[in-house]
Amino acid sequence: MSSRRFASSLIALAVALGVAFGLPAQAAPVTPLTVYGTTPESNAGANFLGGTIAVSSTVRLDDGATVSGNIVDNGVLQFNQTAGNTLTISNTVSGTGTLTLQNAGTLVLSGTSASQANGGYVLLNNTINANAGTLRIGASGTNTGLQIGVSGTGTVNVAGGSLTTTSTATAYPSLAFGVGNNSLGLLNVSSGTVTANHALYIG
Repeated sequence: MSSRRFASSLIALAVALGVAFGLPAQAAPVTPLTVYGTTPESNAGANFLGGTIAVSSTVRLDDGATVSGNIVDNGVLQFNQTAGNTLTISNTVSGTGTLTLQNAGTLVLSGTSASQANGGYVLLNNTINANAGTLRIGASGTNTGLQIGVSGTGTVNVAGGSLTTTSTATAYPSLAFGVGNNSLGLLNVSSGTVTANHALYIG
């Protein structure tokens, strides 16, 4: 018997023995998780420089995390601020991945990509999951609105958390879905609250 055929026979025997004796199958690859912040679980320091989150990667921002660059989220971006803690991101967030609030704290997005009277819009084509805590668009006292589904498909799922906008510019909607050509914006609320200060637009 050739060495190649002998090796193939050994592999087949090993597989058969594994099935026969109920040995566990090889585990699937673990999705890379990078954690920023000052918590014991943080493995990358406190400051997230931004950049692109790959499709197969997860970035989690814990208490004490800061963000100093624009984010292209094509993977998973998790916010894990505990009650009483707030993370404010003044840079832009783009991409087609997911953005999830999973704790009782507050996330403030104030990085605008489109203008309106005396303010601007945060533009998102991601899937946003407000499972807990509060997602606030714009810092207090600013006219910052939110547009979902601008150049593609954007979805907001509110399931236990809350979404609120700060814009008071009455000539423009503070919360808008599906505003671009051939774009789609979806809003799903199973529990929690959505607050648009003065106008809600669904295209």
